[in-house]
Amino acid sequence: MPIAKKLFQLRSQSKRSRIQAMRAGSEPFFSTVSEDQTPGRRVHDPKHPSADADGYVTYSNVNAVEEMVNMISASRSYQNNVEVMNTAKGLILKTLQLAQ
Repeated sequence: MPIAKKLFQLRSQSKRSRIQAMRAGSEPFFSTVSEDQTPGRRVHDPKHPSADADGYVTYSNVNAVEEMVNMISASRSYQNNVEVMNTAKGLILKTLQLAQ
């Protein structure tokens, strides 16, 4: 399973169940995928060109800092997994060399 998909699945669970799932080695799952329906942040700025009739501007509900942290975490997890696989490959090759 790609690490980004697994992180997305883990993020959809509570912190306690994420830790339990990682320790148990089980595959976490969810039944549906849906867009975040959280309304965007509304700021009163009547002079802004995107303001509505009441003078409010609605900004995106995406937190760029949180998304960047998630991306860095996924990248590091991927790098760690690649390192583990390379180490396992090296150990297997050395074991085969001993058998010769």
